[in-house]
Parts: sequence; structure tokens; C-alpha cells
Amino acid sequence: MIRRTTITLIASFFLLVGCKNSNDDFVFEKKVLMEIIPSIVDSVCHDPRVFLSPPPMLGEFKTTKDGHVIIDTTIATHDQRIRYNIWLKQQDSLKTDTSKIYLAINPKITYSTDSLKLSFTKHFNRKTRANSPEILNDSITIDINSIPLNKNFKFKDISQFTNSLDVWNKKYDFVFSGFFNVSRILFNESKTYGILSASYTCGGLCGEGHIIYIKKIKGKWVIDKIEGTWIA
Repeated sequence: MIRRTTITLIASFFLLVGCKNSNDDFVFEKKVLMEIIPSIVDSVCHDPRVFLSPPPMLGEFKTTKDGHVIIDTTIATHDQRIRYNIWLKQQDSLKTDTSKIYLAINPKITYSTDSLKLSFTKHFNRKTRANSPEILNDSITIDINSIPLNKNFKFKDISQFTNSLDVWNKKYDFVFSGFFNVSRILFNESKTYGILSASYTCGGLCGEGHIIYIKKIKGKWVIDKIEGTWIA
């Protein structure tokens, strides 16, 4: 009876220790996500108004004697010059515009379906943690309102947007940039290097996916490299 009780106590002890370590890992990963997400957003997302197509090019394309293609602006029409100057002024005004630019995000962060372990080992010449699987059902939830985004970006919960192509035709009372997504992070044993995936969808046929390599330098998490995986 005593032996059985001892075994039960030992098992309970290791279970508690395991739970504590798991919770500590979750807290650590959340902290890293909160720190690195602003840099990822700055790198892959944009203000959709800045990328509005300019009016027709001033003049016409012309090939120089050395084979370079240039635009001959000397034959631009008066109307072309006016429209182009108006477009330039609109772009300049956006540089001082403080309007919030909203990104839709799912606060529930899951593991990536990309082969991150292989990419991690190839890039950093290190292995991920032994208990880091490629795909798990486990997810963590982050507080999207506590992430200090830059460049006037701000998050909205993805549940506030429709899951159809109509989302791009709807008129909003705010600047809607698109859908942003990141995965959970795979770390090395010492938790000084990490890898995750991210995607940004800016329209029905507009978007891109990335693998993000991160590392810790002087106590701060920074992006080491961004590697494109798909583009639309």
C-alpha cells in the first residue's frame, strides 16, 4: 500500500512539473510572438492606398542606343501631366496621414503546415527542440490589442469580417489592409533561435506567404531572414 502511494505521489509530482514547464513554454512563446509580430507586419503588410496604380505613364516607352528602355516624358500630354501630379500629391499626403490601417487576425495561433523543422536546420545549422512537432492541435491565444504595432497598423479580430470574397467589396469606415496570419514558433533547445510562418492576403488575387527566421540578439528578438513561399 505504501509503495503504491509513493508511486502515485511521484507520478503526480512529475505531472505537475510537466504542466508547469508547459505553461512556462506557452508564456515564453506568447512573449516572443508579441515582440516579433510588429516587425513581421512592417515587413510584409502595406497601406493599400499607397499601392494604388498611378495614372498612365507620362509619355511613351523608348529604347536608347545602348539598349536601355526609358520613358520619353517630352511627349506627355497636358492632361497626363495634370493627372500624374494629382496622384503624386495624393501619395505625399499619405505620408503624414495618421489614419489607422486595420489588419484582420485570428487571435488563436496554431502550428504551421510548412516543413519548418527542415528549414530551421538548413538555415541555422541547428535542430529544433526535441518536443517540437511539425503540427499539433494545440494552439495559444494572444491578446491582439496588446501588440504595439508600428506605421499606424492596428489589428481587428478576424471574426468581425465575412469569410467570402464579398469582404473585398464591402465599404468600411476604416482603412482595411487585409488578412494577416502567423503560426506558432519552433525554437532550438536554448530558445535563442526560432522559426514561424506568416501570410498576408490583400485581395482575392493578392497575397503572399513567408517563412520567418528569428533570433535573439542582446536580449531582443529580431528577424534574421524572410523567405517567400507563395505569391498571388
